[in-house]
Amino acid sequence: MDGEFAGIILLGIQTFQQTKVMWVGGMAVVPKYRRNKVASQLIDYAEHLAKENACDRLMPEVIATNERAKKLYELKGFQVVNELAVGSLNLPAISKEKKTITFKSVTPNELSLTEHPWTPWQNRFIFSDKNYNIYQDGIRLGSISFNVTEDGSSNILILTQFYLLERIDCSVVTAILFRLKEQEQATMVKLTNFDQALPEYQELEKIGITLQLTQFQMTKEINNGVANSYCD
Repeated sequence: MDGEFAGIILLGIQTFQQTKVMWVGGMAVVPKYRRNKVASQLIDYAEHLAKENACDRLMPEVIATNERAKKLYELKGFQVVNELAVGSLNLPAISKEKKTITFKSVTPNELSLTEHPWTPWQNRFIFSDKNYNIYQDGIRLGSISFNVTEDGSSNILILTQFYLLERIDCSVVTAILFRLKEQEQATMVKLTNFDQALPEYQELEKIGITLQLTQFQMTKEINNGVANSYCD
């Protein structure tokens, strides 16, 4: 505006489960230019690009406490898909469970059929450092995906996806996480952009989660005219 930098929006396009999506990776407005409809213009431009690139959906994420941004997106025709959690797991200091848990590395393609259609772009299998199938006494329990980051001399395990084939005892979930933490030599387990509506999240809640924040994943149908297909 007036020849000065006023704001930025980060966009990316992926085809995910036969749906071409433009993701909004982030948006910010320089404080000096707030309340000048810069954010509104950035969203309109993103929608223009989404249409130009024949995308089916435009999908941003909004921190839950940012009511102003959420309201703006809603005024633009976006609707909430789910609420995503960012935080850390409160695992006990010592595991009392003596369950035999093993992991087998798998490719993202091998897990693609289990990937939830509303998985946030940054949590997809293709962006995870490691993807494993989980076994107990040779029986497959599900799959788990995560990234590993370094914090000084220790590793932090960041859980991105966790799928169970059926509901299992919370003690087994605890044993899975302890075994994974041990295998990766991690001091802490965190989760990022984890869908709170998934039954796996409810199992993690039983162990204990300290939330850092939550954010809403939102969507707007672009080219097919189906405004509420996210409810299917």
